[in-house]
Formats: sequence, C-alpha cells, structure tokens
Amino acid sequence: MAEPVKLIGCFGSPFVHRVEVALRLKGVPYELIEEDLNNKSDLLLKHNPFHQKVPVLLHGDRPAVCESLIIIEYIDEAFSGPSLLPSDPYERAMARFWAAFMYKCKDSMWIALWTDGEVQAASAREMKANLTLIERQLPEGKKFFGGDTIGFLDIAVGGIAHWMGVFEEIAGVHLLIEEEHPALCRWAREYILDETVGQCLPDRDRVVAALTPRKELYVSIAKAMAAQNDKAAGCRTTYISERNKWVTEARKQALTMMAEPVKLIGCFSSPVVHRAEVTLRLKGVPYELITKDLNNKSELLLRHNPVHQKVPVLLHGDRPAICESLVIVEYVDEAFQGPLLMPADPLARTAARFWASFMDKETDGEAQAVAARDTKTDLTLIEGQLPEGKRFFGGDAIGYLDIALGWIAHSMGVFEEISGVRLLTEEEHPALCRWAREYTADETVRKCLPNTDRVIAALTPRKELYISIAKAMAAQR
Repeated sequence: MAEPVKLIGCFGSPFVHRVEVALRLKGVPYELIEEDLNNKSDLLLKHNPFHQKVPVLLHGDRPAVCESLIIIEYIDEAFSGPSLLPSDPYERAMARFWAAFMYKCKDSMWIALWTDGEVQAASAREMKANLTLIERQLPEGKKFFGGDTIGFLDIAVGGIAHWMGVFEEIAGVHLLIEEEHPALCRWAREYILDETVGQCLPDRDRVVAALTPRKELYVSIAKAMAAQNDKAAGCRTTYISERNKWVTEARKQALTMMAEPVKLIGCFSSPVVHRAEVTLRLKGVPYELITKDLNNKSELLLRHNPVHQKVPVLLHGDRPAICESLVIVEYVDEAFQGPLLMPADPLARTAARFWASFMDKETDGEAQAVAARDTKTDLTLIEGQLPEGKRFFGGDAIGYLDIALGWIAHSMGVFEEISGVRLLTEEEHPALCRWAREYTADETVRKCLPNTDRVIAALTPRKELYISIAKAMAAQR
C-alpha cells in the first residue's frame, strides 16, 4: 500500500496552491489539512517549528518537507509521473533561477500595490520591468513556460495568474495589463483554464472577501518596506531602465569559445563566489576566474547578469549565463562528471535544499554579520543537521550543504572580528566549530579561500555601512 501523503495548508494561499498543483500533475493522492494561521495547531508547530508556516508536506513516516519550491522538487523526484523540471541541467538551472527571481520581486510588487505617490510609481515601474523579464522566458509558440504542458516554472509563477488580479482588485492598482504584457496575460489565462490547475484554485470571490479586511495591514507593511528601501538606497545601485536592453543583448551574443570553456565572474572575498569555486574544483572542472570590482561594475557583468547585476555568474560555452550561487552549484553538479554533491535520496536532497535556503533567508549577503537576530538559535538548528560521527554535512566528503554553509566556517569569523561580536563559540556549538575547522582545512576548499587578513583589511572600512544596514533591518522588524 502506498505511503499516505498529507498536505498542511490554508485557504487562499498561493504557496499551498503550488504544492497542490504539483501533486495533482504527478497523480499523487493526498489529504489536505486546512490550518487556521491565526490559531496555529500543534500539528503545524510540530512539523514546521522553524517558520511555522504552510505548506508542509507529510509523506509516510518521513520528516516533514517545508517551503513550497523545495516541496515541488521533492514531489518531482520522489513520485512517478510527468517530470515538472526540464531534463536538461541548464534548463533546470534556468527554471530555478527565474522561480527564485519571482520570489525576490515580492517587495516591488507589494510597494507598488499598497503605497502611493512617487514611491508607488517607482515600484510599479520596477515591477512591470520584472514582469517583462518573466514574460520573455515564455518559449515562442508554446502555451506554458514548461512548453506544451505545465512545468516547474509555471507552478512557481502561478501566483501571477490568479492572486495578482485579486490584490490588484483590492488595491485598485493594475500592474499586469494586456497592452503591456500580452504574452504573459495569455499564459495566465491558459494556466487558470488548465483542468488540473482549476481543481485546486480557490474561488476568486472568496479570496477577495477574505483578504479585503487586511488592506490596512498590507498598507502598513508596504510603507515599512518602502522606508527600509529608502534607508538602504545608498547601499545598492539599480539599473531598471537598462534591464531589458541588457537581457536582449545577452541573448543575442554567442561566446565563440573552444571545447565549452567555463568562466566564473566573481570578486575578491565573496562567500557566494566561493561556493561556485569549491563546486567546480570538487567536480574537477577547469575554469577561468574573472575578478571584477563591484564598485565599478563591468560591461561583462552587466551583460551576463542584467537582472541582479551581482556575482557569481557562470559562463559555460555558448550557453546563456547562469546566476545565483546555489543555482550554479546544482547546475555544475548535474552538468559535469565527478563526485555527486547532492544526496542521491530525494528526501535527503530536499533537506539539503531546505537548510541551505533557511540560512540564506536568515542571513543575506554582507548583512550576515549584522543580521544577528536569533543567529545562535539558527546555528543550533544547523548544528543538529550534522550526521553523527561524520566530518561533514555531506557525510565523509564535502557536499551541497557544506558548500552552502561554507560562509559560516570562514566569513562569519571575519565579520565577528570586525564587529567585536562572537556568535559561533566552542562552548555553545562544539560540533559546528569542529565542522568549520574540517571544512577550512580541506585541501580543495583551501585552494579558493581568500586570505583572512586581506579580507579583514578590505571589509573593515565598511563597518559603518554594515551598522547602517543593521539599523535599517532592525527598524523594519
């Protein structure tokens, strides 16, 4: 008898909808357990004690699987049925990238919906530019991002098709319109009309009625988000007006290289660039590292990562660039021969993705040292994932999760020294400290670890910047 599948969800959630569509497309019978998020049940708190959110997937007696996109990948790998992710490693990487990109668009969408004046207008322009980028990923002549059938990216961006219209109606703002995004609007209609999707789409009128009373809450959240964006405005540069031009140029240009060379655009001391380097070295892939100055971004970087304009960026032969460090890690693991970095078991892969995502959401980029809220608790949770009697999260050898968490082993100590704050100590986290020593002592890792003294010298002048970022983050909370 097949192991039972249960889904803890709630009415009207676009994230729960993602999982329901994935289960139905794969032909997996499941029981939906509806949760009241205003009065969270012991079942939810037991199975998702970290975020205490839905969706949560329960499959037999296995540990719970959380986070909607992680659940979708687990379902695709654990059950038979039509594949949701593309079979080609590069196409899988692109699907993951654009799914992650859509998640990062949430701030501009929220501010565009619920504020007014120039703040609203600027965010609306940004969100419309983002929708244009998403629209350009639709294959020409196909109904869906997945081709002739719904795939991973269709599910990931499905909120555009149903929920965006709901929020637009409540807010009285229109971001997705036929005149500006005809292909995306056509896709949205095709998605909603799909028989499988329709079986688990919540009634639109009910969703509008349920969410309208929260309008003032949404407005207050958006104003807080806009305020933080203003405070951090000096810490980043945006090129919204250039995005579409760069995307078009990047797609037209082919790299005339021999034997599919691999190049990595990075910068000195970046922990996310280190992820890509370690992965390439562990897989035995020769590569050229192109180091860039992020204070004066090169045309090469802007051409190959017009969306985020950040490193790392992987160039593999004449394929379009691959961005986002964890997306790059999975692509390299799937595209090249060598020791596997992701676990073979679907549930173990899901757990690795969850914990990598968990720490990335808790600590974002250079703000890792200053975003210290609950950091020691987070480190305890991470420490609990170390297999007993093993050197690494990957077992006897470095794996995906070790690479994802590698910044703890090196960069955290750097930021601790600059700030004078100790978060990772031998007394509180002995196993994690042992792992950190093992990781930084590994011969392959050491070959691409930047010199600690040089990193401290380079980052110490930014201390006041980190303090301003930390204060902006604290103000939002």
